[in-house]
Amino acid sequence: MKFLRSIFMAIALVVLLCGMSAASDDFMAQGSAITTGILARFQTTDVVKYGIFVTNITDGEVNCKVTYYDHDGKNISAYSTVLTGNSGSSPITVGPGSSSFKLPAHATRYVYLSDSVNVFVYGSAIIEWNSTDKRLRKALIAKQHLYKKDGNRLGLSQTSINGDQPF
Repeated sequence: MKFLRSIFMAIALVVLLCGMSAASDDFMAQGSAITTGILARFQTTDVVKYGIFVTNITDGEVNCKVTYYDHDGKNISAYSTVLTGNSGSSPITVGPGSSSFKLPAHATRYVYLSDSVNVFVYGSAIIEWNSTDKRLRKALIAKQHLYKKDGNRLGLSQTSINGDQPF
């Protein structure tokens, strides 16, 4: 009888642990940085675009994830897109900003909030990364990028994230 009870307890424990594993976030970050001061406004006459440049400073590929939050702490990453440069006149879309993306060695990507929605956002972002090299401790540097267009006037600014120090 004790043997059967032990088997049932072992099965229950396995089922419980599997359920906990499935419920957890699948992006296990090795490093991260948080930034605030995100301003995005998309209206017909006035546009303020916000994005983050992320650069991999290592000799290997890393996985990266940028999560944007609005003024109430709501995840708004669904409004973001990951871009890369191009030898042509327009950037290339790598994928949606709501999921993680691969960042090749020494490469840079731009994760920006889309201007296709009519919103006004004051918020924050968390930049996370991980790698198959579990000994790696610092892999990224990043900058905030702000673009403002009001009629014929245009303004640009960039601000360091983490004091320009790798994270």
